[in-house]
Amino acid sequence: MAKNLDRYTDSKRDKTLKLLETQSEVGLQLDEAGAKTRAAARAIFPREVPQLLLLESTDKGKKHTLRYDFTELHMRYPCSKLIIEQLVHGMQLIADPLQSCGPPSNSRYTIIEFVEFLNDKNFPHDKAITCVADITTLTHDAFRIYLLYVFPKRHVNRLRLASIKRLVYALVKRYHREQAVGSRLFKSVRGISSNGRTEGTQGLNIAQMSALRNACIIDIAAVKKLHSFYESIDNNCERITVDSPPPPKGAVNEEVAERFLLMTLAAVKLDYPDYPLNMTAREAEGFFNPNKCVEPRLNRWSQRTSSRYRVGQYLKYCVNNLPARFNILRFRQGQELLHAAMHFTPCTLYPFLLHVLIYSGLNLETVVNFSDDLDKHTSPSLHEPHKYVMLHSYKGRTKDTQSILCMRNGSFGIYGILQYVESIVTRYKSSPHYNHGSLWQYLPVVFKAMPGTTIEVLNNFHDVITKLCNTSRRFIERHSLLEMGIVETKGGGINHRRIRNGYATLLQRYGHNVQEITRALKHKNMSTTDKYYLSDNSSNDIFDERIIEIQNLYIDNISNFNLRVVESKTLKDLRDAINRATSEVERRRLTKALADETGLEEQIITRLMSPESDTYILACTDSKNPTWPGYRDFLRNQECSFFNKCCLCSQAVVFAETLPFIARRLMDLEELKNDIPSSEWIANYGDECDAWQAILDRWSDRQSVDEARLAASRGDVLLPKIMRVSA
Repeated sequence: MAKNLDRYTDSKRDKTLKLLETQSEVGLQLDEAGAKTRAAARAIFPREVPQLLLLESTDKGKKHTLRYDFTELHMRYPCSKLIIEQLVHGMQLIADPLQSCGPPSNSRYTIIEFVEFLNDKNFPHDKAITCVADITTLTHDAFRIYLLYVFPKRHVNRLRLASIKRLVYALVKRYHREQAVGSRLFKSVRGISSNGRTEGTQGLNIAQMSALRNACIIDIAAVKKLHSFYESIDNNCERITVDSPPPPKGAVNEEVAERFLLMTLAAVKLDYPDYPLNMTAREAEGFFNPNKCVEPRLNRWSQRTSSRYRVGQYLKYCVNNLPARFNILRFRQGQELLHAAMHFTPCTLYPFLLHVLIYSGLNLETVVNFSDDLDKHTSPSLHEPHKYVMLHSYKGRTKDTQSILCMRNGSFGIYGILQYVESIVTRYKSSPHYNHGSLWQYLPVVFKAMPGTTIEVLNNFHDVITKLCNTSRRFIERHSLLEMGIVETKGGGINHRRIRNGYATLLQRYGHNVQEITRALKHKNMSTTDKYYLSDNSSNDIFDERIIEIQNLYIDNISNFNLRVVESKTLKDLRDAINRATSEVERRRLTKALADETGLEEQIITRLMSPESDTYILACTDSKNPTWPGYRDFLRNQECSFFNKCCLCSQAVVFAETLPFIARRLMDLEELKNDIPSSEWIANYGDECDAWQAILDRWSDRQSVDEARLAASRGDVLLPKIMRVSA
């Protein structure tokens, strides 16, 4: 028995050794790294996840490592160790090495805030959440409420909510066989919104849009002046030469600074007409740099006395001593100043792009799709074609055509701005570097390529639509707008989607309804406009302002209602007095006397004589011209028969005999409270009830009021409860 067991053991060992030898021969790794590779292939969650996460990233051609340390989070919440490790590994799964540090950074803050939410005593859970398998739809919804409570009105809340879902989905997709991960995907819940609706991008408010608009106008005016200054140069202008003295040290007055700038630009325009659009990028690189402007076959002393060297010196001097009318542009280098004068740079072209976005409400991709031939994008307006023009472009993602109506004249109108950009850009159509079909072309700040990349002489915003962050950031800093909250993240730029939302807020502020805003934004459905453009904080602020205005108007109407109150005479007394007249002259005399006694106009008394003035409760002097709040929504050139609104209308007159009917109406309204929901009662009858009550409270003869209430309670007068009857 023992011998048979030994033979079996030896045989099994020999087979195992042969198997290992075979695996080694085919290249199977037997070390720890190979084991981890095979574990990953079998979708087994790694035993250890590093607390210091290192992710490779590439930005502007440079590779660098991003470090995310979760050590402190592990120490603060040791009971959540497993779920922290799972989420950190999920961050590894979704990290894209080609992206910038934005998305991984968002995942990092999402993990931190989610773990803090799990350990917050103010948000108890029905069960302990220790791993990804415990996360449900209720957990996701509770996290949404937590973000609204802890970080109210923060735009990135919706990004956090989407990020935690993305982390969980990545883990479930990879490790669905792991018990601690599970295979259950929770359903999506509504996004972050203060009013219960799914939230789109948080739009800019009125003050932010106004600040951006004013900044654009200031920059555009300065750029136009700089272009005009460059165009004014002719062959008679004085310019920098080899014999020109070096620029002075220190500041100079305005006149001298402008003279130096004119001489410098004249030297470039007249002596070097090929720079830079008829050169290669390598030839243009450092062309006026004092350290690189080397003339062939010249010694070092001759190099320093060359005109290019002197022009480079003056360019550097002019940047630091710009005339006041150009100083708002704040150029950083002499080459940037030169490129901005002859063409555009990113920072001088960006205000034109932003101006069009603000005033048109179009998508960024739609605006950059304008070509260098504006005639292809225009058509005459059917309404006053000599004043207006239709502009057409297309949305890149869907190829849908979008059109806007613009004024033909006006240097700061949309059409005028686009025409100006076209006039500058097409001036250099003969250049071999010209980008045919592109409107938003510009020269780079400097001709300097990063290692492993190339640089073009002419670039355009269409190719770098996703890289406007730095340009917009510089625009914000130049105009000191960082404190206004236009930029969402530290070190970031303008989110151009917020401008479109801000445009919708402006239309809303100017009184346009949802249908009109939908047409202006070129949406197919009103639900899209309402859901994503009129549900952000800026729009809610407009709604709040309107509610306050309506409340103040309501309070004013209640406190200072324009009802005509006649306590000295009843309506029956008026009619009897007028009807006793035996002639027209006597009738006029009695009417005038009654007008003086009651304080009513003679025309009003004449109208009260007609049976048409009788209503259920009050007397009406002109049923065709009501004034109660909101009558335009219900009446269109019709006689008013909303008798319950008489108490809010200036056409009504209150007489003493109407007091019992007013008291009865108040009793009926109190009974209606028990029949319909309170919110519906307040919306439909709250203003009416307060107005009727105000009439009784202000009636001077309190005994008449008490008798009216007694008569109403006895049932001496009856009224229909529902009086909202349209004619």
